[in-house]
Amino acid sequence: MLKLVGTDGQKYYSWVLTPGEYGIGRTSDNDFHIPHKTVSRKHAIMHVNFDKQCFLADQGSHNGTFVNGKRVSNCTPVRLDDSIMFDVVRFLGGIIHFRIKTQKISGVDETRTRDLLRDKQAF
Repeated sequence: MLKLVGTDGQKYYSWVLTPGEYGIGRTSDNDFHIPHKTVSRKHAIMHVNFDKQCFLADQGSHNGTFVNGKRVSNCTPVRLDDSIMFDVVRFLGGIIHFRIKTQKISGVDETRTRDLLRDKQAF
């Protein structure tokens, strides 16, 4: 199973990625809702194809979308364990930081959650 997982320093997010297109943003009408003031209403779009390839594009957000520290605007490939950030402003000891992971069992994998939170602190 392919998932987009991450944290904003306060909350842990985890979404299953199946083929399709997903809106990412601050408002609840997005597929992936991140209610943080530094995330734009319509921040980015993620596309997942049937070969489990993921692509990310910024939607003209004010604070930017970053893959492995590089700002992206056009459709950019995202691979397993790439670092995805929606904004680069540090807040509450963290950054909005996500990774694409595989998960073999249902539910939250505590080891991956711990690794993700450790990775977040490295920024």
